[in-house]
Amino acid sequence: MDAHLNRFNWISSIYDLLTRSIFGRHLHDAQLFYLKEIPQNSNVLIIGGGTGWLLKELIHINPTCKIWYIEASSSMIDAAKSKVKGAEQKHLFFIHGTENSIPQEIQYDVVITNFFFDLFSSTTLASVISKINASLSLNGIWLVSDFIHQDKWWQRVLLSTMYFFFRLTCGIESGTLPCWEQSLAEAGLKEERAQFFYSSFIKSAFFVRNKTIG
Repeated sequence: MDAHLNRFNWISSIYDLLTRSIFGRHLHDAQLFYLKEIPQNSNVLIIGGGTGWLLKELIHINPTCKIWYIEASSSMIDAAKSKVKGAEQKHLFFIHGTENSIPQEIQYDVVITNFFFDLFSSTTLASVISKINASLSLNGIWLVSDFIHQDKWWQRVLLSTMYFFFRLTCGIESGTLPCWEQSLAEAGLKEERAQFFYSSFIKSAFFVRNKTIG
């Protein structure tokens, strides 16, 4: 079994409440910002989607998409499934797993990784991005929302507190925020545009894959 599976199970029921109590709507707004730019009829890969609230929003905005939803927590998967009913499930595929579980026979037009990169060390993140990137089509879109390094004392304190909490409770590997923008650039992703939230502590970015692999 993948060692990363189900580490977030015990906090799945309080995760959304916890993040909302700290960040208000900023995390939600960041993740919603570029959804309307996803082309019609896209194959969309969401990794680390959590409790699935974003699914309802994406299906409402773009009901023509096919969505593969990969999440390492079985409890989060259950929560996500409960949010979509009937016809909404027609083009929706749930996978309990990690980046190692991406179906290899599909090329995705869009990848979404929200508050996912911050779980990894810089070394591991390069490998994770490489695995995901192998399934993204050339000129495909990669949407990212995550924390970024800022020279503000309260953000450093908040970040350190979050890492302490999630390392203690969920056993995440990293204790510091990786330079995920640089890692994406090194993998052949070009940042087209970005929007900032929560005093520029949170970044939502629109990347395009502009290089072939190998």
